[in-house]
Amino acid sequence: MKHLGIMIVAALVLFTGTFAYAQNPQYDITGLWRSQDPGTSQFFQNGSEVKLIYVNRGFSHFFNGTYVTPTMIKGTMHRRNRSNGCMTIMAVTFKMQSQDALSSDWVAQDSNCDLREGQKGSGNSQRDRKLEESTWY
Repeated sequence: MKHLGIMIVAALVLFTGTFAYAQNPQYDITGLWRSQDPGTSQFFQNGSEVKLIYVNRGFSHFFNGTYVTPTMIKGTMHRRNRSNGCMTIMAVTFKMQSQDALSSDWVAQDSNCDLREGQKGSGNSQRDRKLEESTWY
């Protein structure tokens, strides 16, 4: 009976937490994006849920987040050092300026690898429509 109570409380917490996302995102972020770093990020959006994969020479990145307002996405980025496998977690916020432009802010959540816990960074990205049009999946 104790386990049933814990499961019910957990279900209520998870259920009520699902309302923390934006019901109507203003932009569909799905596509190929470029920033000041070399390489291309691939975003995928399903409703308010957003995923990203970005791989460059040194690191692979996987982002999982949600629209929390019609123009803001918050989530977690897992950053893996490709030479030694070391994993760092970052809290990331994307702010959509338009269908083709966004800014990002991140904060390292640990000091596991090359970033220090609390270290911050920011950047800007543009959708690469030309690459999207020439890419066939």
